[in-house]
Amino acid sequence: EDLLNLAHSAIEEDDFEKETVRNIIWKEKTKLPFKIITMNKAYRFLLIALLLCVACNQENIKNSANNIEQMSHTENQLIELWQKIDSLNSVGIIDTTLINTFLSSAKSFSENNPEAPNVPNILLNAGQLTMVLAKISEDPIERAKNAKDALDIFNKFQMIYPENPNIKYCYFHRGTIYDDILEDYRSAENEFRELIHRFPDDSLSINISAYIQYL
Repeated sequence: EDLLNLAHSAIEEDDFEKETVRNIIWKEKTKLPFKIITMNKAYRFLLIALLLCVACNQENIKNSANNIEQMSHTENQLIELWQKIDSLNSVGIIDTTLINTFLSSAKSFSENNPEAPNVPNILLNAGQLTMVLAKISEDPIERAKNAKDALDIFNKFQMIYPENPNIKYCYFHRGTIYDDILEDYRSAENEFRELIHRFPDDSLSINISAYIQYL
């Protein structure tokens, strides 16, 4: 109101001042709509950004669900393949093609999904099957390579899952590799003694206690 009163007084006094005041009034009137337009644009941008975030979240949830489903499917396939291989081994049939297929898939799966519930067992199975390949190999170089690969698998298991109760098998299998395959009896004894030290009441330790006297 003060601004308008001032303007009307100026209009009565002078034509030049009248024109000046009209310009002032016009500028004051145009400020509010401009602010409203600017704020509306800001709200529109904010709404668009919000919608994009919601869409991205929904896509991420969908991708996560698909990944979990795929992980579970692969895990079940590996378990079924292991059961088939183990069943054949129990009747004296060693299918190296199936074993190598399992080992390749198990390595990739365990590296990409270390938190999957069955990965520890899958790693142990992979180590055991690599031991089988080492035992049946007639080539000394290949035999030593497979033995080393098996040792690496059990070492990896122990490093990633130090609190897993099945870690006792890592000591047992490493001792067996040194004893039966590499004929490194001192290393075999060290592994077996570590097994006994860490799991003194376990049946594996009780059986090994008597055996290491003959190493």
